[in-house]
Amino acid sequence: MARHFSELESRLDDTCAQITSQSGDKKSRSIGTRILGTHWLIAKSSLVGKAPEISAEGETVSLDVVHRDRENDLVLLKASEVNNAGVELDGDETDLTVGSFLLTPDDKGAGLVSVVGSSEFRSQKLRSRGYLGVMPATYQENQGAVLNEVVKGGAAERAGLIVGDVITKLDDTDVRTHADMRSFLMKAAPSAVITATLTREDEELTKTITLGSVPSNTRHAADQMAKSERRDGFQKVFIHDANLKPNDCGGPLFTLSGEFVGLNIARNSRVRSFALPVSTLRGFMKQATAETAE
Repeated sequence: MARHFSELESRLDDTCAQITSQSGDKKSRSIGTRILGTHWLIAKSSLVGKAPEISAEGETVSLDVVHRDRENDLVLLKASEVNNAGVELDGDETDLTVGSFLLTPDDKGAGLVSVVGSSEFRSQKLRSRGYLGVMPATYQENQGAVLNEVVKGGAAERAGLIVGDVITKLDDTDVRTHADMRSFLMKAAPSAVITATLTREDEELTKTITLGSVPSNTRHAADQMAKSERRDGFQKVFIHDANLKPNDCGGPLFTLSGEFVGLNIARNSRVRSFALPVSTLRGFMKQATAETAE
């Protein structure tokens, strides 16, 4: 990063928090955004598993998961201490123009300078859905979805599903046709842990399945690079070209004058990162804190 911006980046480092959590049998790392003068942190929900925690002044601090917004892949976390540094969600929202510069701070190293690539728009959900790895068909007279093919190495095979299994329920959703199954998976996030109820040779079984991501159909270099598993399907985002790593999403984004403009939510492609604008974060906080108060 250019030396000219290093002082600003250093000043903004404390708005970030390094989060670790438990995802299955592995520890995962992500970044959160501190909200100044509150106990709250906002992060990317699909990167935050169970028992999240941060390090503060050399000590490990546990965080409470307060609310998750699946639509925008956000999670609200609560710390025991009030944040003495962080971003402010009140006040006027900065108008961004295409071509203006932005700064992503990094409290573990140099931050990233990027360029705004679009105005705000709705991101259609194309790739960010749960992948089961099966070829289903409707079983008999709408009595479930029978698996005609189970992809080797896919989520279904890893969970022990086999050809001929008839899925009748996914979580609390009844599955009567193959369309019911596809509809459920379109709404599920990659890496989501679900429960499948199925019949196998007249025996009812339940299987716990960790969904995967839709695989790429090409070997182009752009398709092989690391991208966020949940990388589209957001209500409102804008594009910038920061070279974000997928696990670095969830942190704040600023103008070069230090104005908070959004939260990095996804590495979408080789040249595009997505950020949620402040207005979306305000709406999320309003809903989450209202539900907490009830």
